[in-house]
Amino acid sequence: MLGTFIDDLTQSGSIVATTNPISVSGDYYINATASVFAAAGDDVYCYVSAGEFGNDNDGDVGGFSNLGNTHNLNGQAAIADVWFVNAGDVVNLYCFTARSNATSGVNNAFITATLINVDNGESTPALRSRTNAQLLDKTQIQNSQVNVHR
Repeated sequence: MLGTFIDDLTQSGSIVATTNPISVSGDYYINATASVFAAAGDDVYCYVSAGEFGNDNDGDVGGFSNLGNTHNLNGQAAIADVWFVNAGDVVNLYCFTARSNATSGVNNAFITATLINVDNGESTPALRSRTNAQLLDKTQIQNSQVNVHR
């Protein structure tokens, strides 16, 4: 959300940017970024998740810690990830504060989803539909990314 400062971040994650609904089921390269403002003594991190999984994440986060500082810091959160997304679903960029500091927040949040593998029944098993409890195996993601980009 260009130019909008979002300061009501929660510890479980607040949506700060979202894609349009995805038109084709498949594996998507997700690129997201946000300007991050961390109040003194706070941490602010961001992650992406397909809409059907709510605020679950696969462990890829961007952001920074401002613990131990007595002054506020500005920085950048950048996330590059791969998710299987069903047609009609969206991908959300979530940001959260570790200490629930009301003055920490994000600005200029953006997210893009680029189709890299159409789900025709032959896509990489590690990236096919999974339940909320099944998060992606990073080794399989890295291997599939290498295969996709050959």
